[in-house]
Amino acid sequence: MPPSLQLDSHQTIRLLGRLLGIVIKEQYGTGEAELKRGQHDLDLVEQIRRQSVGEHRSGVGEVPLDRSLFELDPREVALLIRAFAIFSQLANIADDHWIRSEKGPGALQQLEHHMRVSSKQANTYLSQALISPVITAHPTEVRRKSILDREADIAHLLERLDDANLHEGEDVEIEAELKRDIRTLWQTRMFRAVRIHVTDEIENAIAVFARTFVTQLPLVKRRIAKLYGLTGPVVPYMRPGSWVGGDRDGNPYVTAQTLDYAVRRQAEVMLDHYLSEVNTLGSELSLSEEFAGTSVALKALAAAPEYVSRQQVDEPYRRALVTCYSRLAATRKALCGRGPTLASRWEAEPYEKPEEFAADLDVIVDSLKENGDDDLIDGRLHTLQEAVGAFGFHLATMDLRQNSAVHERVVDELLTSAGVVPSYSALGEKERVALLLKELSGPRLLRSPYRTYSEETSSELEIGDKAADLRRRFGDGAITNYVISHTESISDFLETAIVMKETGLFTPGERPSAALRIVPLFETVRDLRASDDIMRARLDMPFVRALLDGQGAIQEAMIGYSDSNKDGGYLTSNWEIRTSIARLTYLAAARGIKMRFFHGRGGAVGRGGGSSFDAIRALPCNASASGIRITEQGEVVASKYGDPELGRRNLETIIVAAMLSELNHDTDAADGEAGILLSMMSDVAFKSYRALVYDTPGFAT
Repeated sequence: MPPSLQLDSHQTIRLLGRLLGIVIKEQYGTGEAELKRGQHDLDLVEQIRRQSVGEHRSGVGEVPLDRSLFELDPREVALLIRAFAIFSQLANIADDHWIRSEKGPGALQQLEHHMRVSSKQANTYLSQALISPVITAHPTEVRRKSILDREADIAHLLERLDDANLHEGEDVEIEAELKRDIRTLWQTRMFRAVRIHVTDEIENAIAVFARTFVTQLPLVKRRIAKLYGLTGPVVPYMRPGSWVGGDRDGNPYVTAQTLDYAVRRQAEVMLDHYLSEVNTLGSELSLSEEFAGTSVALKALAAAPEYVSRQQVDEPYRRALVTCYSRLAATRKALCGRGPTLASRWEAEPYEKPEEFAADLDVIVDSLKENGDDDLIDGRLHTLQEAVGAFGFHLATMDLRQNSAVHERVVDELLTSAGVVPSYSALGEKERVALLLKELSGPRLLRSPYRTYSEETSSELEIGDKAADLRRRFGDGAITNYVISHTESISDFLETAIVMKETGLFTPGERPSAALRIVPLFETVRDLRASDDIMRARLDMPFVRALLDGQGAIQEAMIGYSDSNKDGGYLTSNWEIRTSIARLTYLAAARGIKMRFFHGRGGAVGRGGGSSFDAIRALPCNASASGIRITEQGEVVASKYGDPELGRRNLETIIVAAMLSELNHDTDAADGEAGILLSMMSDVAFKSYRALVYDTPGFAT
């Protein structure tokens, strides 16, 4: 084996820091005068770095650091900010690289270590669970995609450096490439010059989906399948979700157009991936009829000889994949308006739904099995099957979200303009519920093409219309949930159903059905404390039970971490979240339904941040029995999923934590007598927090 360069984390940081220093020195050019000016800047950076380290270790010297900084001019201050910011970026990349390359136990190894689970137990749980990381946009993510791309390039070069052949001088070449990327990073504006637009947020999310989820999620499922000896494609228990383009709560820039753009762009990415994989499979499955047998179904799938190269006439698997490629190309054109860059061999009929594409892949797999070529399946072909099951043609399931107050205003306008009631908003809760149930029991619509509605109402109806259209075009999995922020009453549920009915997403009758699952969001301390009362009243309504029966008897509830934290402080937030989940879990069991929780966690501690693994493991018993959905908010998406290897580990972590929580639940201190003490602590903490933050004059200032 040729010698290679294996650097630890500190050595890697020193390497990147040294290259950054060279870039700073050469920033004005490589002439004598330019290098002298650059050396002056580098010396300043080094002086401040050494002084800060010295004060940290030994205390303040003769000249305090703050005095040194105060004496700098604005250009020098900007230089220092940029130098230390980029060095921190490089140090983080080095740390992440070390985490990827370390040989410590990963999530799957922890699963093996913590419990003995049979294939039957694992398959039973995964067949009934939905595990879904949901990407959300967030204003705290201000980094540009250009910066994220450079960080990804540097991470890739560090991987290459680990395996560089020193005899061949590969390390020198890679260092030169690293220097070029660091120079580009130095000369690229770090933050956006103008406010980010919704389409920018969509493109950022899609870049993460394409880089990590599309490639790594199928591999994660294959690894778990091998761990438990599960054969064939595993049920699609893990599916990504997205709020980017569908979350309208507080964002007037999310419209029917942005929703359409988000779903269509996701479909383009997904279909292009399928086309690429099918094309590559065509080069791999070069089996000749002279040496390999084929099934009758495979022969029927294979394209006619006139549509393939004369060299492939005796290669039925390649011809079958030509059929798949041609139909996928037609599907892309039908759904997205344009065909792929690599044109198909012939004009085929598009797939009506992803299940048809999956069925064609099954034909290829079954033919290989019948003829003893099983090992040719367990690779790209199985991974592609997993991808189709997880992503369909839509890639990520889009959630709709809106505030309950908006729905109330929309329904008020619809009912008033239709002459049903003089003022819906003036009604009490009982009168509202009775009126809404009456409207939901019959086919009559409140909406009229002859009326002009307010901008808000028109926008909400357009969103619903677009959602119904996208589901028809891209499949039911494209949009499946409607999250209601600030849920406080039964009428909040029913108002959402009215809006859905007016846009073709709800069907009345003896057995009413809703195309989207209505998901309440309990986010303040008050909402969390009332969550089981609200849900109990909802579940005891025959109308609601009929809806749930058509949705697998699963009720989903979203738990808000950020607002409860701002409302009551960290301790009270976590205690109320836990007790709310426990009460809702008990209620669901008593009512004979399943409860799935959607955790609205963020990256910062104030948004419920911290270890996802520990948080999921600490959930009350049976809280993840039907799976778990969890937000991955904008400020941490890049750090958790920007790199494919780290992304794979994070996906494995969520799955393993959910399985351990359900199949090997550890009794938590809060489950026993300590719960009484925690409740008392929460009361004291809540009063102290409210007194400081809300009752102290001038605190915010």
